[in-house]
This record gives sequence, C-alpha cells and structure tokens, in this order.
Amino acid sequence: MPPRRVRLVGRTVSGLVAHAPWLWRLIRAPVQRFWDRAAARWDANETPNRTNSLRTALPQMGNPKRILEIGTGTGTGAGILKASFPESEVTGVDLSPEMIRIAQAKVPGVTFEPADAARLPFPDASFDLVTQNNVPVYFDELVRVTAPGGRVLITSTLGPATPYYTPHNVLRRRFGKLGFTDPRSEQSPPGDWFTACKSS
Repeated sequence: MPPRRVRLVGRTVSGLVAHAPWLWRLIRAPVQRFWDRAAARWDANETPNRTNSLRTALPQMGNPKRILEIGTGTGTGAGILKASFPESEVTGVDLSPEMIRIAQAKVPGVTFEPADAARLPFPDASFDLVTQNNVPVYFDELVRVTAPGGRVLITSTLGPATPYYTPHNVLRRRFGKLGFTDPRSEQSPPGDWFTACKSS
C-alpha cells in the first residue's frame, strides 16, 4: 500500500485532470520532474501485481491492430501488450523522457516517445485500443485518438488505493456522455479495470 501522502497527492492530481483539466498546465512541470527522478529506480519496484489487471483484461479486448499505452513508464505494460498482440503496432508514451529512454532500451518491437497525455502527438482516430495503468484519465484526448469501434482500457494496481485512480462511476458517466458504449467494470484483485467502446 503506498503511503497516505502519496495516495493523497495522486488522488488530487487525478481529480484535477478529471474535473478541472485546464489546471494541468500548472502542475505538469513538477509532475514531469518527479517521474524523471524516479525513472532510474522504477523497475526495482516492479511486481507482478502492478500489471495484473492489464493482463487479466486483455483477453476481453478483441484483436486490435493499433495500440497505444499512455503512461508507459519504463515500458513493462507495452511489452505485455506486444506479447499479447504480436502482429499489432504498439506505441507507448510517457510524460517523462527519462522513462522513455529506459523503455526504448528495454522493450523491443514497440515505438516509444515522450508525450503529454493532455496533448497527444497523434491524429484523430489513430488507435483501436488505448490503455493506461495507474494514470490520470485525460478524457478528451482518449476520445480523440480512439478509432470508431475501438476501446479504452483503464487499469489499476490497487483499485481505489492506487494513488492515480479515477473511480469507475466517474469513468462510466464521463465516457457515456462522450458517446462510448458497452462499459464494463471488473475486479482483478488487488486491482481492477474498466473498459468502454467508442461508437462506430
């Protein structure tokens, strides 16, 4: 379980991104510096639990050809995506250039680039599956880059105890308003996952 202070900071950032996204520009730089500093020791914290929800959910995602992982960190999730869908084009992005540098050296067969999830460098409808694990949800950009008929997949390591966590009732309501259908929430102890489909 992350310390209470870490959970509080993460929850605050997630709430700002979900409910007041215009404030992101004020906190973007310190968040990026934090993750750049954390990159060198990040893989030392790796456990199977971190990506358990992602692994559990992927068999329900069909056969996407173009996949994006937002907040890829050092690329562990992107590697799982590539192994699960070896014929697919997998792209991983992260706010931290240092995380991306490590991911590029660590995970073959995946395209990695630094990018702000609030302003992704991809055309509209670029991906059939957009995933993220333990990352604030940038709804407008998720909607924009997901192709019609494509899916979003939001996973967490520890469910509501995850520092960066958006409650599933918020996900269901917001994606519903944005025209997504077939919402599904599942537990994957100790975490959980949520998915919805963009209308064709």
